[in-house]
Amino acid sequence: MIVPAFSQGLYGRLRQLAAADWQRYVAHPFVQQLASGTLAENAFRRYLTQDYLFLIHFARSYALLVSKLRTLPEMRAAAASMNAILNELPLHVGYCAQWGLANRRWPPNLKPPKPSTIPAMSWILATRVTRWICWSP
Repeated sequence: MIVPAFSQGLYGRLRQLAAADWQRYVAHPFVQQLASGTLAENAFRRYLTQDYLFLIHFARSYALLVSKLRTLPEMRAAAASMNAILNELPLHVGYCAQWGLANRRWPPNLKPPKPSTIPAMSWILATRVTRWICWSP
């Protein structure tokens, strides 16, 4: 089995710069319980529905990114990222269906985003709209 070197490269440098935030993230009860297999099923189901809504907003953010890029190769790369997310959504719906959350055609019983999910989705879209983009395909 190949074990990635999480302490090296760009990822390692970024993780070092955000060490305190990283520790709070990995020590969060949700992450700990998910890792240990003790997370309550209802919490996992809520996570799946919120993740689905997050993915939709993440795809939208790539559409906004395409509109801001200057070259066709950059635009194609961002569009490919958006398409990858959009193509992942049916897999996500299928997984939700396995947990009794949705049918395979459309997730009709997904509720609006929880208050804890809205800030992340809003930040991603607002950043794409209002700020310059650092993009490296």
